[in-house]
Amino acid sequence: MALSLYKVTGPNGVALYDGTTQYRVGETLSIVDPDPAETCACGRGLHASERITDTLRYIERDLRQCEFFLVEAEESDVVARDTTKIRLRSLTVRRKLSEIDFGIRRGRLDQVLGEGYGEGYGYGEGYGDGYGDGSGDGYGDGSGDGYGDGSGDGR
Repeated sequence: MALSLYKVTGPNGVALYDGTTQYRVGETLSIVDPDPAETCACGRGLHASERITDTLRYIERDLRQCEFFLVEAEESDVVARDTTKIRLRSLTVRRKLSEIDFGIRRGRLDQVLGEGYGEGYGYGEGYGDGYGDGSGDGYGDGSGDGYGDGSGDGR
């Protein structure tokens, strides 16, 4: 059964860790002698993640300098796995992902990642009354106003 996985690289599909392995759409990459499973998910092999958000754990650079790929591997090529990545002996690069695959309008990544300033104001008012019977009688009435504002810098 084929696994659909995600891989993050530097520019031109070059692996972030070794700086030489290049991921190109349509190509199959293989490692002849990956480290044994006892080495766990970190070791010699090809690394990918089942969830795209897990790939972010392994990026130590500006996301604008990264490329993301959808890759596929057979379950039989899994050497080891943990909760955030899978180490493989072979995988096939299916396609390069773009901003739109992440729900970001094309050309807007800088706006999503960049610093910004936001401000908002709100005003609310409410009134309510009620009546209830129980072991005794009671009546309640209340009203209130509220106002708040805030601002902040965000990344």
